[in-house]
Order: sequence, then C-alpha cells, then structure tokens
Amino acid sequence: MIRIRGARCHNLKNIDVDLPHNQISIVTGVSGSGKSSLVFDTIHQESQRRFLENLSTGTRQLFSQAQPVAVDQILGLPPTICFDQTQRVQSRRSTLATLTELYDYFRLLYAKLGIVHCVNCGQALHQQTPEQIVDLVLALEDRKKVMILAPVISAKKGNHTALLNQIAKEGFVRARIDGAVIDITQPYEFPEDVPHDIEIVIDRIIVKEGIQSRLKESVDLALKQAGGTCLVSQQTESGWSDRYVSTRLACGKCNLSFPDPEPVTFSFNSPHGACPTCEGLGIIEQPDAESDQICPDCQGARISQYGRSILLNQHSIDQVIQFTAPEMIDWLDDWEPLATQEMSHQDQVIRDQIVPSVRKRLEYLIEIGLGYIQLSRPSKTLSGGELQRARLAACLGAGTTGACYILDEPTAGLHANETQKLLNILQQLKQAGNTIIVVEHDHDVIQAADYLVDIGPRAGVEGGNLIFAGDYEKFLQHPESITAQGLTTRFHHGAQSHRVNTNNEQFIQLTGARINNLKNVTLKVPL
Repeated sequence: MIRIRGARCHNLKNIDVDLPHNQISIVTGVSGSGKSSLVFDTIHQESQRRFLENLSTGTRQLFSQAQPVAVDQILGLPPTICFDQTQRVQSRRSTLATLTELYDYFRLLYAKLGIVHCVNCGQALHQQTPEQIVDLVLALEDRKKVMILAPVISAKKGNHTALLNQIAKEGFVRARIDGAVIDITQPYEFPEDVPHDIEIVIDRIIVKEGIQSRLKESVDLALKQAGGTCLVSQQTESGWSDRYVSTRLACGKCNLSFPDPEPVTFSFNSPHGACPTCEGLGIIEQPDAESDQICPDCQGARISQYGRSILLNQHSIDQVIQFTAPEMIDWLDDWEPLATQEMSHQDQVIRDQIVPSVRKRLEYLIEIGLGYIQLSRPSKTLSGGELQRARLAACLGAGTTGACYILDEPTAGLHANETQKLLNILQQLKQAGNTIIVVEHDHDVIQAADYLVDIGPRAGVEGGNLIFAGDYEKFLQHPESITAQGLTTRFHHGAQSHRVNTNNEQFIQLTGARINNLKNVTLKVPL
C-alpha cells in the first residue's frame, strides 16, 4: 500500500488515505475538491523530491530545489511517472513518432535495411564484396559474353588523351569510350565540347565452368583501377547491358560516393541528418509564425537529400512517417513478404529484431484511440488527452514495471466508444506490475476501478476531506458523496437546461477547415 498520512497541501484537511499497489485507483470528486492536490502536488511531488535527493550533489545543482511537501509521511511510494494535461510539448521538432519512439526504430530500420539510391540519377546502389560480384557473373546463363570494365571517367568534358596514354602504359590494350570499344594503343581524338565516359576493358570472357579464378582476378583488378567500382556488361540481343557494382556506396554513372547510412542519417535533430536549409524544422521560420513557409529544398521532410534517397518498399522514411498507425501496419504487411524473398539471412534477423517492436507500438496507438493521427503530427498540436495517451503508449512499448503511473483525466477528448480500449491499456500496465492512479470523472472509468477515493464534499474551502475510500459498489451507497449521487441519478442540478433561440442572422462562418485531422469542415456559429 501507498500510505499517506497528514496531507495538507492546498485545501486538503490533514487527510490519511491508503492506495493499493499494483491496482487501478481512481481519485474522483467535484472540480476544485482537492483531487489534484492529493495526486499531483502530494504523491507525485514527494516522489520527485525523493528522486532528486538521491542524485549526487553536482547533479542536483542542475535542477531547481525541490520544495518540501505538505504531508507528515508517505510510505510505500514507488517511482512515479506523471501524465499531466498541463505538461505541454513546446518543441517544434517533437512529433507523435518521436514521442512514442517509433521514429527511433524506423531510423534503425532504414539504416540497416534501407536501399541507398544515387541522389543525382536515382539508381539503386548496392555494396558487394568481390566474391559476391564474382558469384553475380557466374550466375549468368552459360556461354553469355561478358566484359569486366573499370569506369575511370564519367560524363566529363575535355581531352583525355593523357589518361589513355597512362592506361596503355599500365599494360591495358582496350577501353570503352562513349559506348564503343577501341584499341588505346592507337591515337584517339576527343571532341572537347562533349562529355565523355571512359571504362578500361579489364577482361572479356564467356561464362562457363572453370573461369572462377580468372574472373576473381579480373574483378579485383577492376575494383582497384576504379576505386572500388566495377562495371559488368553482358551482351544481349539489342547490344550490351551494364550493371554497376561496388564494394562501397558509389554511383559509377555520376561518379558520386556516399557514406554508409547510420541512424543519425535520418535524424532531423542532428546536423548529420537534418536538411541544411531549414535545419530540420521542415519550414522556414518567419517573424510572424503564421507566415512560416515550407522548406523549398526538403518540402517539409526535415531530413537531408541523402536521407530521403534511402528507400524501403519504394518509400523514404519521411514518406512512411506521414502514415497513420493502421496505414503503417498495412505498409509493413506489404513490405515484409517482399523483403523476405530478397533479403539475406542476416538482414532477416535484423528485421525480425526491429519490426515486432514497431508493430507493438503501432497497435498500442490504435488501441489507445490515436489511430487516426498521422505519425508526423507535431506534438504541440495534440490535445491534452491525446498527448497523455501518446505518452502512455510509449510507456507500454518500453515495458516499464514497478512504477506508479499518474494520469489526469485520460478520457478527455476521447470518444465514449474508445474508453474501453483505454481501460484495456490501463489493465496491461497493471498486469505488468505497475500501480495506476487516475484523476477522472468518467463513469465507465470509475466503474472499472479496483479502488476508489472520493475527495470533497465540495470545492475550495468546502472540499479537501476524504469522503470515501473503497470499492465501487460501496461507493455508490455512500450518502455524503456528491459524485456517487450523480452516478446513481439521485442528484439533479437545480438549474434546468434550456435552449436559447435566436433570430439573429449574423454568423461566424468557417469553410473548408483541413488542419491536422479535420476533414474539410464547414460550420456556422450564430453571433
């Protein structure tokens, strides 16, 4: 039990109350009765104070000094994790995906399994070992004619005679210049106003048994001459078909090389991954916030051109983050079978370590009633209830145990049909070995409580008393609880509801509202 003795914060009247461990406790009462004073300003504040006191002296100096809590004693208090509706996210960089750690998993997934494409021509780039390149050639049909080429000049204007002479001195006899194979021991004139492609002909072979040793030597030599890039050209009915292969991420066609992707490549909070124009914001900030403009370079994607060139299932990371949770699950369902056919065993192991965690978090978002929100949605635009539930989904995904979760009206903004899903989430947290304390007015949540605490009887100076502590059935029979009377319909407000009729023809009219999850809403509000 969490045993609270002599709680006097704000309007609390020196109350004593016990809350059970590993149960869902609901604290209810009329607005202003002292619920928040007990839960947030006493229980959570004391937990924070104890945490700070256990830090080193140097570390404590980084935090504001914790004020003493107006309570005599609290025993059995676990570490608290608080979701208060007043805790807003101010950072423009925070999104639903970053808040729930989904973006961290996708950065890892794209870094390990994403296919890099040339930022200039869009060609897919693959790193391969020399042995893999040899196997690629040997896998061609028998008697296929193949050239092993080393690309040394790509789309470059000028007179390259000196280069040809140097190649000839190294013992090579042929080169392919602008698609034609020539004898480089003979003079060759370059039109200087035309871009040229030059590849050294390392070897010309016919695919058959017994060529593996020769082929390996040719591939190694081509990679050496071209700095890690090799061109495998096979004869077809219509001519020659080229395939660039490389031991590094490089585009032989554009003569561009790229670093190995890392998770930071996709981070818009790091200069290594952020779009350099907007610095990872996706917008160009103006003095007037309403005049902010979408970044002309990344078009709101936030990450660099290189990060956007790395694809999974034909989508870049900024594109998949535009999905809602159900859309993301559909995308994974579409990608995984295709990926299994193309992946190595090692890549499949990596995928199977990452994707289940992604799916789990997506399912929690749907279960908690946030399946309609795009994962790219800025956190600061979420309502208080949405923000609480998003943080709750993140905690579920993290598998926290032995903590005390404190929530402030988590049903705020939640459709009544979704309440049971929220209760299922709270049950999962409880079953994981956590204590749940919820400030709530919703009837369904109150009814689902393992333990109920009612503070009152009224607001302000007339509140702050412990009216009831126990189970739901006994709570409904309590004669002094205004909340219990309201739940059993024995209590009615004196004021009668009435509808105001107006003949005023003046309106505030809103047409075609589409911000966030609004779907082209049009309405008129009478003045």
